[in-house]
Amino acid sequence: MRTEREMIGAAAAIIGDCGIEHMLVTRSEEGMTLISSNEIADPPLTIPSMAREVADISGAGDTVVAVMTACLAVGAPLSLGAKLATLAAGVVVGKLGTAVASPEEIEALAAADGWLFPDELDENGHS
Repeated sequence: MRTEREMIGAAAAIIGDCGIEHMLVTRSEEGMTLISSNEIADPPLTIPSMAREVADISGAGDTVVAVMTACLAVGAPLSLGAKLATLAAGVVVGKLGTAVASPEEIEALAAADGWLFPDELDENGHS
């Protein structure tokens, strides 16, 4: 797909065909886009990549899945989970081989980019 509009359209078609409510599309250096079945109530949210440098992309997708799963398990908003997953992926791609992102590393990357933390967000994960 060449454009963000095409990607969102394709994701919306999959959402409709599969009867799911949300899809998180990972987009390499362009970050991620969270798309919901109800685009009027929840417009697509694109989160830019947080990677400072890329040493190795091994495990980045696994990191995204792990962070999103943890956020869903504790009832966090999807938008917050996607933001935290983007930060965690930004940490791990800066390391050689499969790696982990510690809470301190995620917090440091967030602070370096001026991101807000959960207690500064509303109930929908927005600033």
